[in-house]
Amino acid sequence: APLRTFLFGVAVNHCRHHLRAAARRRRAMARYAEATPPEAATLHDLRSEQTRALRYALDRLPIKQRVVFVLSAVQELSIDEVASVVSAPVGTVKSRLHYARAALQRRLSEVLR
Repeated sequence: APLRTFLFGVAVNHCRHHLRAAARRRRAMARYAEATPPEAATLHDLRSEQTRALRYALDRLPIKQRVVFVLSAVQELSIDEVASVVSAPVGTVKSRLHYARAALQRRLSEVLR
């Protein structure tokens, strides 16, 4: 029971941290939007649209591909490190990463035309 309680505590604290960070980002973006000149706002709108498209495309990936892509591209882990984290052979990780990139490229090219 103590290990289970500890793990739940870690998970809850991680969720709280994520929510607080998201709230800080939203407040910062609101302050940025108020302080930017109109021509910069257009660039901000374009980036927001691209960010939404990327999040949408990532959400549509199968979970195994998404995990491998995020660990590789966002967390910048090597293929060997990703394989260790997901407990899969290196070849499987490379395959999942390849298919994830192809799916993202296809979906983003459709959305951002």
